[in-house]
Amino acid sequence: MIDTLVRSFLGGWGQTLLDTYLKYSLWINSILLLYFLALLVSQRNYRQTLADLLEAIEKTLPDQLHKKTSQDIARLLKKRDIPWEVGLKASQWPLIASPRQFIPRIKNEQTLKKLYPIDNLANLLANRADADAPKSQP
Repeated sequence: MIDTLVRSFLGGWGQTLLDTYLKYSLWINSILLLYFLALLVSQRNYRQTLADLLEAIEKTLPDQLHKKTSQDIARLLKKRDIPWEVGLKASQWPLIASPRQFIPRIKNEQTLKKLYPIDNLANLLANRADADAPKSQP
């Protein structure tokens, strides 16, 4: 009875689509599951790559990051080479996606430069330096 009611609302195209889905539901759902798992791992790869990049930058410029604004850090990063190879080696997974992306991209240097602009890296480094700085107590 419910099947008849639903099919009456769907029309000709909808009934054909429903029959196709019911026939191949295992394959369709498997593909969707694999896609979402790949997306989840790609987004995790984004966070790991960001953490490794920030750590590598802090190691190469340890004394120059403290007590500087994000604009100063951005100027400093534009003069120096960012160690993108560290980001490429952050994980073996070949795809990367930011938390708001639904389509993973292949992880290469160009993709990393688009995902992690210098200004964003500078803001994160400045906030990180502020959080790590010891606070004086009166």
